[in-house]
Amino acid sequence: MFNGTVPSTFRQRVPGIVVGSVIIATVVAAFASAKTLPFTFCLLTASFLVSATFRSKFRFVLPGRAGILILLVPYPLYAMLTSLWAFSPIMALTVSCYSLIIIASSVFIIDLVMNEQRIPMLHIAEGLWVGFLVGALYLLIEFTSEQGIKIWTYNLLGLQPSDLSPPMFFKWAADGQLLEISRQDLTRNVAPLTLLLWPTIAAVVGIATRRNAGILAGSLAMVAAITIMISWHETSKLALLIGVMVFLLTKIAPSLSVRVITCGWIALCIGILPAALLGPRLGLDKASWLPLSAQHRIIIWNETALHTLKNPIIGVGARTTYYLGPILEKEIPTDQRGPLMRSLSSHAHNIFLQTWFELGAIGTALLCIFGIGITRAIGKLPFDSMSYALATFAASATMAASSYGLFQYWFQAMFGLTAVCCSIGVKALKNREYSD
Repeated sequence: MFNGTVPSTFRQRVPGIVVGSVIIATVVAAFASAKTLPFTFCLLTASFLVSATFRSKFRFVLPGRAGILILLVPYPLYAMLTSLWAFSPIMALTVSCYSLIIIASSVFIIDLVMNEQRIPMLHIAEGLWVGFLVGALYLLIEFTSEQGIKIWTYNLLGLQPSDLSPPMFFKWAADGQLLEISRQDLTRNVAPLTLLLWPTIAAVVGIATRRNAGILAGSLAMVAAITIMISWHETSKLALLIGVMVFLLTKIAPSLSVRVITCGWIALCIGILPAALLGPRLGLDKASWLPLSAQHRIIIWNETALHTLKNPIIGVGARTTYYLGPILEKEIPTDQRGPLMRSLSSHAHNIFLQTWFELGAIGTALLCIFGIGITRAIGKLPFDSMSYALATFAASATMAASSYGLFQYWFQAMFGLTAVCCSIGVKALKNREYSD
């Protein structure tokens, strides 16, 4: 691509600059609208693919990651098998194949990142923290200005009520001008902000000088924490808290932390079903000290658990919750409908319970193995990297346990992006050790 007059250092920087720029775009877009993630994650994968092709680096890919793949891929493969008896076989097969693609793409990128040279890696890590800072500041401004940027943009584009959904999130003037957007419209976008916090801090610590790293990492953490705490996404607040606790515990007792998180993952996989059945018996669905959203989740979890008992071994098939929930909601008498009505939802808001319902005990066992494979890989990292990776995993598990649905495309892409960014942070820290 370049002739001999181009300095070799520039040739080394170009792949990192290109990939870093794509990361900036991916992260900023995710914070502006999390639904862009399925597209931008594909774009990110393509950028790494082109970079690897350009430099003939495919010899690094996959051989060293075969062990982790053996532990990760059985879960989506079984989900694909359940399409044989799922409510919508084609959709079940589609989302399961997408899960497999996300896993394979993530492992592919992680392998490239961990074998990346120092100079391109600096630009890739810079792309992560720059994208995170720009995206976080955008979200903070939107929350504090009641989405002034978005309202101005929508009015400039001349969008009308028929162009935006759901309708209850938007308030319009008589002349067609958008006046107000519900803060709930931003809730989904806080999730990637929460999960990418620890990888971004790791990247900053890895590439900046010790003096500047503390200032920049502290600034990023402060902006992110303020944004998360003023949002309406309660799960992100809990994930932030869990992440901090795990980070501090790992700094004190690394080996113990890995064992605790592994046991916690197994407990979530196995224990969520009896816990969901027990919740209403303890009166948690009517507990006044819990937010209304938490009471609603407890009801959804209980209904999902009750339906799980009808087919607990092999499950009802991937993606069935999305179809069955709305059908059952329509069967509820009008006078019994409301924010706390007892029914399945289109999203289980808990991937562990959704796995029990859709993939049964077999899928749950494979999900256990999936998480163990990840914590096992984290346990092999250097202590400095381990604290960030384990905090990321704990925050991700928290997010998975209390929000959205397993087979939503953007949700799966978000976890793929989180894994990739975590590897960037880990590699940046590793490079710092060598430079020191």
